[in-house]
Amino acid sequence: MHKFQKSILYDNIGNVVNAPSKPKAFAQYGSIYEYPNYGHNTIQTYVNQDTELGASALTRDLLMRWARTTTSQVPWLYSGINTLAMFAVGSEYKPIWNSDLERFWWDNEVVPYLKQYLQNCCVRGQTFDFNTVMYVMLKRIKIDGDVGVLFGKENAKIQLIPAHRIGSETNFQISRNESPTVKGPMPETIESDGVIFNKDGLPVGYSVINSNNMVNSILANQQRQLFSANQMKLVFDPDYFDRGRGFSATAPGIIQTLSLQEIERYIFEGIKVQQMNTVIEHTPSGEGPEDEAQLFADIRNFDNTAVGILGAGVGEPQSSGIKIVDGPTHKYCLSNGGDVKNLATDAMTTATQDIITKKEKDILQAMGIPHEIILSPSKISGRMSDGICKVFNSTVAQSQKILDKIGKLIITQAIVKGMKDGDISPNWEVDIYNNIEFSHPKILTLNDSYDRQDDLDYYNAGLRSMNDITMKSSGKTAEHTMREIANEVKMKYLIADNTAKEINEAVGEDIVTTESIKEQMEESEKPTVPAPVNEESKPEPNEETDNESK
Repeated sequence: MHKFQKSILYDNIGNVVNAPSKPKAFAQYGSIYEYPNYGHNTIQTYVNQDTELGASALTRDLLMRWARTTTSQVPWLYSGINTLAMFAVGSEYKPIWNSDLERFWWDNEVVPYLKQYLQNCCVRGQTFDFNTVMYVMLKRIKIDGDVGVLFGKENAKIQLIPAHRIGSETNFQISRNESPTVKGPMPETIESDGVIFNKDGLPVGYSVINSNNMVNSILANQQRQLFSANQMKLVFDPDYFDRGRGFSATAPGIIQTLSLQEIERYIFEGIKVQQMNTVIEHTPSGEGPEDEAQLFADIRNFDNTAVGILGAGVGEPQSSGIKIVDGPTHKYCLSNGGDVKNLATDAMTTATQDIITKKEKDILQAMGIPHEIILSPSKISGRMSDGICKVFNSTVAQSQKILDKIGKLIITQAIVKGMKDGDISPNWEVDIYNNIEFSHPKILTLNDSYDRQDDLDYYNAGLRSMNDITMKSSGKTAEHTMREIANEVKMKYLIADNTAKEINEAVGEDIVTTESIKEQMEESEKPTVPAPVNEESKPEPNEETDNESK
């Protein structure tokens, strides 16, 4: 009987369950997405089958490889994903406590503990603080399709498992392409695409390739290790009900991206040719037949005695044909006489530019990123900007929903670990997971003044809550915002009271009060507004005085 023990699958005698080793077969398969197949093939990521029929190793390998390649080589594609991650995470992505219960416990014990933990929450060191982890995690989800999060047993630090390390076969056996779904290591389980499911479709474990060496996938052993779903979570944006893994957000546009690269390569070649110093020299007789110089060279190369027959010291005859001269930056035709002309290429047509723009829009829109935000911001104007912002903000909100779910698990397990270690006072009755929320960066808006007035009108009319407005403007709940305001008011009274006491003690008598100090503080915080000019009080213009001043 197989069982989960210490987050690893063992058999009944205590040995780790491993899949049989098979030789790699990468060289046996050509890429269906490379030349000469540009635009002729579609990426097959789904078949008409039930019960978690995951993608084959070949399909996932090609998808992931080309998603990473196109993203790294196409600047605007990477910029779109990077912009999405910045608006989803940024520097404002922080855990907050959204409950009146145990507020003192959270503020005085959990917050100081998390302040230290979030700076070094990953096994890869302080470079990957919590915000950086969530920022990179979202980018990998969009590019690779998913990422694994492995929770530590000895400490609260997490370990991120790249998508290419999650697979059913020991060495990612592409030779098993015809059978992506196999019997699981436990009774009544199915293993597909690196995920172990029960018959209800619930993930109960994950297969990680060479987990003993997360630095290099070649060195050390090449065996897989099975982790239970309690210790490892797979984070992805699902597209199907019966798929336990995600696919790259760039997958629908990989073929189009490769085609765009090919088109742009031809355009750049034309630009390079046009920028060369190129001249063409025409002769009256044209290119003509083989000239004497070439004939003499052919005779000499055929028989060295020809030199003696023709006579020693005989020079090369003059050429009357055309000679092509190539250099690193020059290419020209040389002959005796003729006209010299510049070489020019046709500029890119409007139809070609329209096709390129349409393909760019298709690729970005498939990821929920409007083309106008990344490549054509000058075309945004008027109320059209609202629709563009809503599309992008909806994509950001969906991404934050995915990150919030795994983020709450990371924070919860860190707090539980802190309570077990004695760093936090035990509080086992409180529902930590459901009381944690995250503050988010401000949403994208291209008309701040209009949006603020619009929010105020809706709020005064009772059509929009304060929580909706605060979440939109600062990513914080109304309760959290009001608590911050209340703390500021409380802090003003404390500062005013302490200041009044210090002044009275220094003078030796009560000359100021707390209220007077507070009024002075509030007066100093008011913005300075220029006094209005009274038109009637203006002096009458005096022509003589004006002339003297001039």
